[in-house]
Amino acid sequence: MNETVQLHAPSGDDDTQRRNSTGWMLILLVAAIFLIFFQTDLQTEVQLAATAACLVSITSTCVLARVYPGRWISLGSSFAALFAVFHMGLLLPLTINSPIQTNLAPADALWIYTPGFNSAIVLVAVAQAMFTVGYLLCLQITQRVRTPGAFVKTDLKSPSRKDGPGIIGMVMLVAGIVLWVYNTSVSGASFFGGSYPEFLALTKNTNMSTAYSLMGFGLVLVAASKKSSSRRAAWIMFGLWSIPAFLLGLRGEVIIPAAACMIVTARRRPIKLRAWVVFVAIAALAAGSAVRVLRDLNSKGGAFNLSIFNPFAGLTELGGSIQTLAIVINSHVHNGEPFVGADTYLAPFRRVIVGRILGQSTLPIENDMSVFSSMVLARVGPIGGSPAAEAYRSGGVLVMVIVMSLIGVIVASLDSMPNNKYSNCLVGMLAFVFLFWVRNDFTPVPTETFTALGILVCIWMLEQWTGRKPKIADSSDLSGQRASRG
Repeated sequence: MNETVQLHAPSGDDDTQRRNSTGWMLILLVAAIFLIFFQTDLQTEVQLAATAACLVSITSTCVLARVYPGRWISLGSSFAALFAVFHMGLLLPLTINSPIQTNLAPADALWIYTPGFNSAIVLVAVAQAMFTVGYLLCLQITQRVRTPGAFVKTDLKSPSRKDGPGIIGMVMLVAGIVLWVYNTSVSGASFFGGSYPEFLALTKNTNMSTAYSLMGFGLVLVAASKKSSSRRAAWIMFGLWSIPAFLLGLRGEVIIPAAACMIVTARRRPIKLRAWVVFVAIAALAAGSAVRVLRDLNSKGGAFNLSIFNPFAGLTELGGSIQTLAIVINSHVHNGEPFVGADTYLAPFRRVIVGRILGQSTLPIENDMSVFSSMVLARVGPIGGSPAAEAYRSGGVLVMVIVMSLIGVIVASLDSMPNNKYSNCLVGMLAFVFLFWVRNDFTPVPTETFTALGILVCIWMLEQWTGRKPKIADSSDLSGQRASRG
């Protein structure tokens, strides 16, 4: 029998939860308005601004983690947490009036001392708050503040049907890992001990983005599988790949697929928050810091010291996405560069429609400065991106507020989808897409979204094709067959 665990709260608790969500939405909205109006004053108080930004990020993450009773891991809470880590990890030392320690050379860290960085501290808090406001507003309008569907503890499926998510997901995961290994080998990059910039430079002309997409989509599809053996095998393979990837400095490429996988797992069954999770997170940050320092020791020489295992240094290293926001603020506010408008969001569609469908010439993506990642790569290097910085470059603070709110609305809509196999596959794949957007730009989002929809159709077709039961002959046919044999 299909055993389910109902996690719906009673109606009275639902009303309380809805009122709490409304209260937090208003608090964060007021905080965002306050930060915008007093942005100029806060720029001169860096410690106060950094403290406010960290408080907003912690509040947003905790509020979204408590929206669905019994499910603290969701796309909303994961997006808020990763946005905070990648944008505000650098601000933590400022809250205690401590100098920022980065792995950048002094010449490369000058942006920290520009007016754009002080403005970015305030605006990144506004972006985080407006994402949460959009998320909670969507739930208030749709009145879906309860967990969408019961958790299925034991999946009961037709024995004649194949496990579509498990089969397609495992094929994609294996293909992604094999492609990554092949690209690394043919490019001459080192699997262990190499530097992150060197790895990026050597694999620049390979299709690494395809490998990462295959691994990300594959892992979340297997997470939606009904077979625990498939899920264990996928985690083992991904874990083995993560070791060399993590040592090379591929933080987001490891963290984001794992986070998307946990989102699907949390939709499939309840996950309790354990105390050891905190220690694992601290250990991972300490290991990230140690790996970076050990690479520097190997290349430059130096003595080994236990101080290299510093979780705050690991968090600081992850928090570099705020640099992209500082860059665009310096460009537009202090250097007078005009905004690019909607081109940053239309460029992917223009490239497909004009370039591929109509066959007309388009500007190569690396030369198209309306593309956010191309601009960052040309001016600074491969430091990633940010949806907040990209929106600000499009039209300033107002556009940033609108875009981050819309992302919150879309994420809330995905979280509130009914809990079944196909919706879990879709939410998992789109979680991978949106979480990668946290530290990148909009360019791959449309393509990967349509790819996810196509994969979902393939899963459905596979299960329909393999789910047909053989025709059972009736008694008259059986008796006729016996008579003919006799």
